[in-house]
Amino acid sequence: MLETIGWTAPIPAQRGGGSSGLKASACEAAPPTSSVEANVSRNESQQTVFLKADLKPQRPNVVGSTPSKYEEDTDTSREPVLPPEEVVSKLTADDWERTTLVGAWNYYKKENEKSPAYRMLKTRAKRGLDRLRDCVDVCQGDKDKAKWLLAKAILGLAYNPFLAGDNDKNKKYQDWISHLCKDWETFEKRLEDYEEYR
Repeated sequence: MLETIGWTAPIPAQRGGGSSGLKASACEAAPPTSSVEANVSRNESQQTVFLKADLKPQRPNVVGSTPSKYEEDTDTSREPVLPPEEVVSKLTADDWERTTLVGAWNYYKKENEKSPAYRMLKTRAKRGLDRLRDCVDVCQGDKDKAKWLLAKAILGLAYNPFLAGDNDKNKKYQDWISHLCKDWETFEKRLEDYEEYR
């Protein structure tokens, strides 16, 4: 199945499950705050203050500021449209990591039936690289097994019927960051999904 898209992950002779105990560092963005505008109008006899609370979290208009957790994976207007190879090439990674991450991205898009408009962003590339490095650590440096582990998690995301849209809302929950690469615990859940639903 992996060979059909040009990305192959070798299947190790021994398939072992279980938790490795590896924990990814928490890199959550600060919680968003509501913006509040105060408009003051003065009359001769009184001063009236009108407060308008905007319920949608807004990103401060500062270059280089960190987006809120709500904007992290959805707002693509700030990044130019680049192919995944170019996005990944800007990361501090070796050639094997870059090639594997691009292959995993293309495999993820195919298996989870993602739209061509769903593209590799810098935040997605960073999270994917973090999980790939976790896989290498868990597999004690064996890059072939690490690649297979990443492929299993992608398939686990595709195979889980609830996440694939078989739920009461008929909505897919298959985001690269939120449902696959957010942290190691989320990644382990996809590995468990692979074992349960394959």
